[in-house]
Amino acid sequence: MYRIKENPTIIFDDFCVLCSRSFKYVLKHDRKEKFMFAGLSAVNDVNKLKFKATQTILLVENDIVYSKSTAFIRIMILLGGMHKIAAVLYVIPRFLRDAVYNIIARNRFKWWGKSETCFVPQIEIRNRFFEGDELAELLSAKINN
Repeated sequence: MYRIKENPTIIFDDFCVLCSRSFKYVLKHDRKEKFMFAGLSAVNDVNKLKFKATQTILLVENDIVYSKSTAFIRIMILLGGMHKIAAVLYVIPRFLRDAVYNIIARNRFKWWGKSETCFVPQIEIRNRFFEGDELAELLSAKINN
């Protein structure tokens, strides 16, 4: 059974082709099935969020919300194995890492495209997705930008 407090959760733009591909990569390499997922389309009113969630991937881990490049690095570390090499990116100051991240985020639809429909998880992985009230609870965690 998966739980918000026990499983790191990745929140991604499920209309973004790059974001969906990245999600599929994590899903494929998450052999221990430690991650939970949520698409931003499950958030009924994104405007209620106190951060610009539509421009970033989010990782909720131990009641802390990581965003942008820090979320990416944490996800790679949590995947384990050779992915942990991403930790070397921490030597680059966050403002520089996030500047590159922001350029990619602003241009992701132009460079990779936008899906007409949101990503719909297959039946085998639906139990690893949060929706509605569960997602609201998840997003009430402390924001760490």
